Amino acid sequence: MKIAIGSELGIPSMRDFTVITSSYVARDSTVGFLGIIGPIRMEYDRVISTVGYLGRLVSQRINA
Repeated sequence: MKIAIGSELGIPSMRDFTVITSSYVARDSTVGFLGIIGPIRMEYDRVISTVGYLGRLVSQRINA
């Protein structure tokens, strides 16, 4: 799970946004990332939980 807020993104036009990402894996190797772009003020607990869950779900489906 990675979280980048505002200026941490390194893109001036994204300074009012947050990006929360999670990776998904196939057989012990990272395949890709999924994430959410939202406002700086958001329900972080809820979004982090959702992105983490979706990352785990995609990993399970890939490895099924």
